[in-house]
Amino acid sequence: MIKKILKIIFFMMAFFMIIGMSAYMTLILIIESEDIIILPNFVGKDVVFALEKITDLGLDIKVKGFEYSSDIPKNHVIFQKPNAGEEIKKGRDVHIFISKGPNQIPVPDLTGQSIDQVRLILEEHGMTEGNIATTYVEDIESDIIISQYPLPGTLITKGRPVDLLISHAKRPVIIKMPELTGHSIDDAFVILDSYYLKFHEIKTVYLPDYPSRLIIEQTPKSGYGVSIQKAICLTVNRIEKEKKKFTSGIGFFRYRIPNGFLKRHILVRLSIYGIVIHLFDDFMKPGEEIWYLVPYGAEGSIFVYQDEVLVASYDY
Repeated sequence: MIKKILKIIFFMMAFFMIIGMSAYMTLILIIESEDIIILPNFVGKDVVFALEKITDLGLDIKVKGFEYSSDIPKNHVIFQKPNAGEEIKKGRDVHIFISKGPNQIPVPDLTGQSIDQVRLILEEHGMTEGNIATTYVEDIESDIIISQYPLPGTLITKGRPVDLLISHAKRPVIIKMPELTGHSIDDAFVILDSYYLKFHEIKTVYLPDYPSRLIIEQTPKSGYGVSIQKAICLTVNRIEKEKKKFTSGIGFFRYRIPNGFLKRHILVRLSIYGIVIHLFDDFMKPGEEIWYLVPYGAEGSIFVYQDEVLVASYDY
């Protein structure tokens, strides 16, 4: 009896195994019987063409999104998955991204506005400041935009610079540079003031055959045309230091801000042993005074700048 039962069980197991193998082989045959397609390259192709071609191949198209592209025109495919050349069976999905074209925006009209306003507008629109040129226009205020490139309304990509032409209200008056060499630094102050010119830098040298505080060299040279904005540099013979009488110590430096109504930017520089030290750099009211302790006995000079113009110098 037991042998009979075992025999029945064996035949049932064999039967089910045969059925399973048959189902597996049938499935394999069905899968292998599906058409295999080598996917073409749709990148750079018009989306309508890609849609028709993919449909003709018995595939389904899935648009996954849109992106800006400076290389591929609008409404053209910029990405596909699976990639071109890969095998795919009929009825499967092909995913694509479509180009929105370059990320372009119209250039705003900047003419007639101040340069400070224009910088804010360019930043808001994702644009940058390009080349800046200036010209003199009698009936327009300074720092006003006269012209721009690209022109207003032109479509450009974000981040592209915009070139600007800015106005200057008055043409600078050109003055013949006076002769300052051979004069004392104090006389040079008076001469330049009569021409409405200002010092911007003073260098010192020591020449024993020349008097102290005498101007040895000037830039620009005498006779050259200069404007009031021109940086004027003078080289002055400093006071000789007597080594035998050399004493070190601390002295006081004092400077009073001239009378007026507005605060002024004051910069005080100490030049000592070839090193320049900023003693003071701040805005001060008219009538206020600056007091500083400075080393006495060293070969140095103090230069005082008012609104970035040199107005006084002291040797000690």
